[in-house]
Amino acid sequence: MQAFLRAKKIGADGIELDTYLSAGGEWIIDHLGKKLPTSNAERERESALPRLEEIKGLEGLEINVELKVPASEKDHASLGSKLMKFLQDNFELSNLHLSSFYPKTFIGVRKVDPEFRVSLLSLYSRRQTWEKWHRKVNLYSYNPFHKLFRTKHIPYLHKLGIRVHPWTVNSSRSIEKLMRDGVDAIITDVPEDAQRIRSSLETQL
Repeated sequence: MQAFLRAKKIGADGIELDTYLSAGGEWIIDHLGKKLPTSNAERERESALPRLEEIKGLEGLEINVELKVPASEKDHASLGSKLMKFLQDNFELSNLHLSSFYPKTFIGVRKVDPEFRVSLLSLYSRRQTWEKWHRKVNLYSYNPFHKLFRTKHIPYLHKLGIRVHPWTVNSSRSIEKLMRDGVDAIITDVPEDAQRIRSSLETQL
């Protein structure tokens, strides 16, 4: 939570966080691996982690909630529905959007809310993948791994109405190039550098 509060303090546009549904039915903020905690040590660690409802005090920030899916979860759509219902019950939705590497979760989201913003995360940039899921669920953004994304696709994505939010971009050189090439947002661990570069580019206009 300290990192989120710091992002707000320095004037970042938003934050990105990971969440998963615990065995006890709570939405935990953490970068889940392949499986849910099972050992006593893992469960003890989980008990100390923040819950998703704790981010309520971050008004004014765009919040990208990444839904993590454990390998044991077979019904991705149902998981998406559960998270969407939780968000509806606990948050003002205007500054939230949901992202995932598992697009079938968006099917569940759409059953609950036809308009909520969903973003497809991707390691390998494949045009047929984002086209397919945009037709199915109306993507808000496409979030590719920046090192494997060819920026020549940006105009086409924009033509479809899809924003481009590459991750995780930490080198100043890459941040500047992506900004010049027209991405809509950058997911980074160095928001101060991104702000400085954006301000410098804006003064050149």
